[in-house]
Amino acid sequence: MGERRGQIPNDPLKGLRISDVSFSPDSIVADQIETKKMEGGKLTDLSIQILQEVTSSTLTGDELSWSGEIRIYEGFLNRETASLKQGLSWLAVACNSFYRDRVLTAEERYFQGIRPIEEVYKKIKAAVGPKSFLVRLGWGSGLDSISLNLRKQQPRLVKTRKLIDGRIPMGWLKIQYQ
Repeated sequence: MGERRGQIPNDPLKGLRISDVSFSPDSIVADQIETKKMEGGKLTDLSIQILQEVTSSTLTGDELSWSGEIRIYEGFLNRETASLKQGLSWLAVACNSFYRDRVLTAEERYFQGIRPIEEVYKKIKAAVGPKSFLVRLGWGSGLDSISLNLRKQQPRLVKTRKLIDGRIPMGWLKIQYQ
């Protein structure tokens, strides 16, 4: 977290190559995104009108899955990143440690007492099994998911969250690998 520049060449994610995938047109919809803020233990809507393209998901009642390829660029590997040769299990552990254990936990605390949203987060956490891991990406996934905010000694307080249908968080992706 301090001087990161010296560590960039050793970043193990630079050794991964991920193939493009395409979604079927019927899995993409335009939906109203609600910006919510927790005030005094109550979730309030900030009434900001946002219409965004989103995909269906198991959380919206439609299964969406696709296959892609994650390759390891062996020319990149060095002493610190040699574990990539053993497969993706180290990446699964790292992603679950961050996204499941840190980001999900922070989100569950934020929405504590809001039953419909708590249920969604329980489903997300329960979806992780052997040879799978969580990541969170894309617009609306939040500062904690796309930065190292939660790794700081004093993380910045994130005040709002974006939800679909007032209960579904954006950007969660479960990756299963062979």
